[in-house]
Amino acid sequence: MTASAVRAIVGDTVYLPCFVEGVPTPETVWFRHHAELPQNSHVFPNHTLKLAGLTADDAGYYVCSATNALGKDEITTSVLLYRK
Repeated sequence: MTASAVRAIVGDTVYLPCFVEGVPTPETVWFRHHAELPQNSHVFPNHTLKLAGLTADDAGYYVCSATNALGKDEITTSVLLYRK
């Protein structure tokens, strides 16, 4: 498991990468600790999570989980928000 942090200003858009490779190809899922992904989120085919128009409620921990027959790995990204 790996952890990182992203700092942004309320109203900004952030992109949270999730670099996935493996054989067999892992299934990748994004989720948020203790909450569903916000409505302003989108996951791209390259597994990057986009959070647009950030609000104070979007602060928190986001997890990308990759699983295949050989195991599971996760990366946790903390989104820290500031006001202008």
